Order: sequence, then C-alpha cells, then structure tokens
Amino acid sequence: MLAFAGPELALIFGLVAVAAAARLMFKSWQSQARARLSEWAERNGFEIVRAEPRFRSLGPFSSWTTGRSQAVYFVNLRPPGGVVRSCWVRCGTRFGGVWFSDKVDVEWEES
Repeated sequence: MLAFAGPELALIFGLVAVAAAARLMFKSWQSQARARLSEWAERNGFEIVRAEPRFRSLGPFSSWTTGRSQAVYFVNLRPPGGVVRSCWVRCGTRFGGVWFSDKVDVEWEES
C-alpha cells in the first residue's frame, strides 16, 4: 500500500491543478480563435466548409510574425452560390493574441 505524506500529496494535487488550468486555458483560446474565424467569415459572406487548425505549419505566415497566442487555420470557404476557395487565416495579433484582438489576416491560395 502506498502512503503519501503531506508534501507529496500537495505536489500531486498541485500538478493536477496546473494541468487542469492549462487545459481550460487551451479550450478558451481555441474557442476564442474559432469565434474570430466564424465572425470574419460571416461578416464577409462566406460559409466555412472546413477549418483545420495549424500549429506547426503556418502556411504563408512566418513564425517570426506569428505570436504563440495567435491561431492559424487552413480554411475552405464557399461564397454565396460560388465555388469553394482555400485560404490561410491568422486570428489575433502578435502580442494580444485572440483574447485581446479581433484582427484576422487572410492569405488566399491560388486557384
């Protein structure tokens, strides 16, 4: 039988709390980024067919100009009655991320 003393038990609970907080922050970040993308698409009259978050491959956006709290998506969009087009979308600003900015940068793929 394992017996934990006070410090070990506190460490385990601390690690679990930190992991839970990190997961909650990631979910919040993900939700904010998706909201920015959806708002941009709606404002510009597009229907999102597919949106894939990209964490390593940033497409046309440089890792030098993209902050950690920004979100990058590869997106397939359909304009009203139009043909599906693809683009790269970066949500947020370098220092404000998606929490403090509704900025959206778009780079269209060539047809």
